Amino acid sequence: MFCSSNHIHKYGTQNGIQRYKCLSCNKLFTFKIKLDPIQLWREYSQGKQTYKQLAEAHNCSVRTIQRHILN
Repeated sequence: MFCSSNHIHKYGTQNGIQRYKCLSCNKLFTFKIKLDPIQLWREYSQGKQTYKQLAEAHNCSVRTIQRHILN
């Protein structure tokens, strides 16, 4: 929510993710869980998982996993 308003409603889906619209400022947004780089690093190094396995487990792209691990 960009304007801190509680006046929101569902506004369709995109790539299987529910979208919402703020009725006060007309912004569209999603509630998405952010990736924890420390947890990703643990899964990668200690869990011996590949980038592809991590991407599938966290429903994101391999490039996103690489960005979080390498930074």
